[in-house]
Amino acid sequence: MRKLRTMTKYFIISAFAVMVLFQSQTFAVTNCDGIYSPKNPFLCTGPNGIQGNCTWWAWHWLRYGKGDRNVENSNSFRGPAKTWDEKAISLGYTVVTYPVKDAIGVWEGSSDFPDGHVASVDEIDSTGVWVYEMNWKISGYQRHHYPNGFFTHYIVPFTQPKLFSFLPNPAFHSSPASDQPYWITGENLDRVVSVEITFPGGGKGILYGSGQIPGRSYSQLDIIATLGVSGDYLFNVVTDQNIEAVPQMPVHIY
Repeated sequence: MRKLRTMTKYFIISAFAVMVLFQSQTFAVTNCDGIYSPKNPFLCTGPNGIQGNCTWWAWHWLRYGKGDRNVENSNSFRGPAKTWDEKAISLGYTVVTYPVKDAIGVWEGSSDFPDGHVASVDEIDSTGVWVYEMNWKISGYQRHHYPNGFFTHYIVPFTQPKLFSFLPNPAFHSSPASDQPYWITGENLDRVVSVEITFPGGGKGILYGSGQIPGRSYSQLDIIATLGVSGDYLFNVVTDQNIEAVPQMPVHIY
């Protein structure tokens, strides 16, 4: 009898493990309608069975369009679209009732669409907004126009840095390897707290603190780095709000 109970317990645990594994795989959809989105927690298929999911796209836009690393946190944007505006407020985002370019528009739904809808704002005109979205009455990804008043709230992304150039240009590696001053130009660089460097061999390094980032302004970062070999590097920056530059900046060091 004891052996039978043990085996029964084993099968229950095994079945539970399979169920958890199946659920985790179900929500790990990294490709949807030809778009690649690593770590995206949402289904690609919407509740109505149409290919593409509005929350999948909105999460992707925040993470890879606006560089928001915060959305990877399991306490960030999850659940149906209609809840995103309230969640955004609790997470410290600015939420407004008028359209803002690059913001996430939130529609709180109807009896026909009880989960609501979210989309990223691409353009604003006198009659409404043009958005990018997934799963709105057709399969996949599309650009679509909505009249004024359709979206009740707009989630404004955190300020994103942009990278323009690396100075001096051309830049040369140090031999022997030693710390040297360099400069990065761009926009919204005054809140940068770290600089991430991917080296030609694939390794990575992070610069932080006044010793390695001695100066910063809206349009320029002063950095001290050891670039000891020639080759193709990638530079990225991260702000105090955990927002990165997208895309990263390739730099060839001679």
